Amino acid sequence: MNRRQCFEQFLRMFAGPTLTITQETQECIRGELRWPDYPADAQEVRWDAAESKHPSRLCFQLVSLIADKDLLDIDMISASRQELFDIFQSQTTSPATFLEFESALEELQTISVARIDDGEESDSFFVDE
Repeated sequence: MNRRQCFEQFLRMFAGPTLTITQETQECIRGELRWPDYPADAQEVRWDAAESKHPSRLCFQLVSLIADKDLLDIDMISASRQELFDIFQSQTTSPATFLEFESALEELQTISVARIDDGEESDSFFVDE
């Protein structure tokens, strides 16, 4: 999975906004989000992640699962760590150990996509448990 796919997949967890990529450099990727219920409102976003350093495959399998199963409530995972692991194991074609899963979850919790308002960083999209 490349950086653009990671960016798109991560933001899909947040109630399925439509993402339009507006700029890509070696060090960051920028875009604009629009939610189906509020198509006139746009949110500018920026992810400071080098092309060569995007998160692991296992981390983004977890992101896909959270998005597909609607397991994010605002920025909190709505399942316990053990429940999430059990769901992950039942849905993946390449099972992970609990330690590998925990590592991917911790990696996910380090990702932060900045929200930009009036040219300034105002908040961020992130995941917690």
